[in-house]
Amino acid sequence: LPIDLDSYHFEWYDEDNTPITKDSYSGIEFIEKSFVGGLVLKIRRPKAMSTYKCKVTDVRTGLFSIKSVNVSTALQEDVCEPMESGSLSWPRILRGQKALVPCFNGEGYISLQCNPTLLGNPPSWDMGPDYSECIRNSLIKVSTELSNFLNGYVSRKTDKYLPFRQIMDLPTIVGSNPLRNKEWEFVLKFIKRVIQYICLKTSILELERNHFLKNFYSKCISWLFASMSVSQSEKARRVVQLWRLILESSVTFAKKIPLNEHVVLSGDNSLMVKVGGLKRMEKSLRFSNHDGNVNVDVSVLDRNEDPLVVIAFSNELDEIVNNSFENSMNNSIILAWRSPIVTIYSENNEANIKTKIFLRGSKNRKWKPSCSRLIDDPSFLWQINVPYCILEVKESFAVCTCSKPGSYAILEVESMKLVQQLSGNSHDDNLVVSLCCIESLTLSILTTFGLSWQLYYKRYDLRWKQLEVSICISLMMIDLLILLNRTETIKHLLYWLSLGLEWLVLEAIVSQITIVYLLKMELNRSSLYSVSKLGIQTILK
Repeated sequence: LPIDLDSYHFEWYDEDNTPITKDSYSGIEFIEKSFVGGLVLKIRRPKAMSTYKCKVTDVRTGLFSIKSVNVSTALQEDVCEPMESGSLSWPRILRGQKALVPCFNGEGYISLQCNPTLLGNPPSWDMGPDYSECIRNSLIKVSTELSNFLNGYVSRKTDKYLPFRQIMDLPTIVGSNPLRNKEWEFVLKFIKRVIQYICLKTSILELERNHFLKNFYSKCISWLFASMSVSQSEKARRVVQLWRLILESSVTFAKKIPLNEHVVLSGDNSLMVKVGGLKRMEKSLRFSNHDGNVNVDVSVLDRNEDPLVVIAFSNELDEIVNNSFENSMNNSIILAWRSPIVTIYSENNEANIKTKIFLRGSKNRKWKPSCSRLIDDPSFLWQINVPYCILEVKESFAVCTCSKPGSYAILEVESMKLVQQLSGNSHDDNLVVSLCCIESLTLSILTTFGLSWQLYYKRYDLRWKQLEVSICISLMMIDLLILLNRTETIKHLLYWLSLGLEWLVLEAIVSQITIVYLLKMELNRSSLYSVSKLGIQTILK
């Protein structure tokens, strides 16, 4: 629609929030009611790296908004020149920054990086544009329809399950293309809104009878898991967000379940979710996968509390977790024998419960299981060997029993990098340390015998001797820096730092003794033998 520019008032401000006015001397001009709609500011000599602000006020309502415009002056070799790429036009931009253009088939913007180069070469555009901040029109249409429905802008005769059906149709709407970053956040946001609406308008038994819950977890959640063909860091973030969506939705559904009842939300092998409200009772909440290799058993032991128990786990999370989080953690994890991640939610975090995770595995597999608890969702950080969990390991199965609510799994620890570092089993570090020690020992012996040989033939000069000692100490410092650089734990740092300092002190003593013999004694063969013997004994000590 055309914009009525007379209804808006435009003002420009500099970095100090001082209004900018016309000034012919400084070359400041304005172009009113231009084709772009607004007030264009022209400055003949802008300041380097300045920020100008445009205040747009709606005269009718008095509301206003402020937009910032960054302006920079740069040499020709510091910018990427304008470029046409298909239907996209990229403007001139400073190196290290991103050029932004609106998405032509949706909302958001497309970006292209101006990459700096080495050796004084001009910067160059990135290989291809980034569409991660664009949202497709098909998703925007679904979101608009859902918003109108949830806000009551529809007929009362409209099916109340319409939002749920639209979520189920998302895989068909999006197609085979994976969700972009902005689309991922967009989809998760209105899925959460629909879940809250469904729980408010319907009963859990009605949802179960119409198979909406099972379809949601088996189809929609599985589709979200499958649409993660993105970078490793982004995949790690999405795994955490999706895991929290499963947990939060399960809690929302479970709050509608009467005590001592339970409902299976999803029972396929890819994702099994079972929720229930439990009191103190003999029969506990339990279920297992189809082949019986995984069993979960939860019971409440406290008579005075009525905790709400939620169990949600996926048998296919191991592949996603291992491929996503190995580079973003201090230690890599492996879910032992396709272990589930079992989450027990309670309104009272101090509830006394008994949770058993039973895993049956292969007899031929070597493994080191550990009862572990998820302590940090964003980084998927796990606490190994939880104090209030008991692990029972047999030849072909393992049972982990925990007494508090939380998220648990049986993890293997044999591949943990942190364990290797603390136990000193890194072969690469040991090789470098050994080479540094051999180099230092050889250098010390050669320096001692070299000085003694010059003393014997009376070819000595104090300046040359000081130079040799300085070179020796410098090489020792280089060895010390190599050792510190190759060591990653504080324990090793302190150890090698103390060892290096002791070595330098011994070298200084040997060199000082040699110089003293040089300046104060007339050496013969016997004195040469004494100096060499003293130097070697000092080094060996």
